[in-house]
Amino acid sequence: LTPQDVSGILYVGGTILGTSRTNPFRKVEKDGEVVWEPTDKVDAIVATIERRIDTLIAIGGDDTLGVAHRLGKYGVKAVGIPQTIDNDIGGTDYAIGFHSALATVTDALDKLHTTAHAHHRLLIVEVMGRDSGWIAVYGGLAGGADVIIVPEGPPEGSFSVDEVEQVVRRRLEQGKRSPSSWWLRARGHGNSGGSRSQAGRWMPLGTCSSVESGIGSRVSSGSGIFRLLPG
Repeated sequence: LTPQDVSGILYVGGTILGTSRTNPFRKVEKDGEVVWEPTDKVDAIVATIERRIDTLIAIGGDDTLGVAHRLGKYGVKAVGIPQTIDNDIGGTDYAIGFHSALATVTDALDKLHTTAHAHHRLLIVEVMGRDSGWIAVYGGLAGGADVIIVPEGPPEGSFSVDEVEQVVRRRLEQGKRSPSSWWLRARGHGNSGGSRSQAGRWMPLGTCSSVESGIGSRVSSGSGIFRLLPG
């Protein structure tokens, strides 16, 4: 890489190298256990690294770093740098990208507050995180969410619309200036457990809450915006 190659990339999200996200290993089940087996791409990757690269610097999340770790068995020297907005890398306090994603989520929630108050609506906001609820928890606390739902809990089947409705009704009974209310959920959490889902699947939940609480509801998915970040 030359200075010209990296000029002006400070505010650009994603890879500048055009590297593939395709995992060269695949999951297979053997004797009741899930293991990773190499595909035919592994030999080509190792041969390329041996010819042209002294050390592989892997910058990414658990998938990227997992590949780097498995390539170590083939003699590849690798250094792992945790970079994921999910912030779910073991042994890491904060991964690169998490704080910038959190800042974007907080800014988005600040803007959505205006709509919620003006139209007296209940808002369901979906953020990214896959199987990790860090963005939802930190973003929800910073943005003033009334309910935060994350993949790590509660146990499957214990979450219900009725519980969230009780929170909304308590706000009304307390005479809040506006009946607007927030639910912030991580993308990997469904309404009955840890299944990965999209905001579209939450539309019936929002409609149900609207009918039961008498407050208009909207489902907002900002997942794509929260991911398009530098770093």
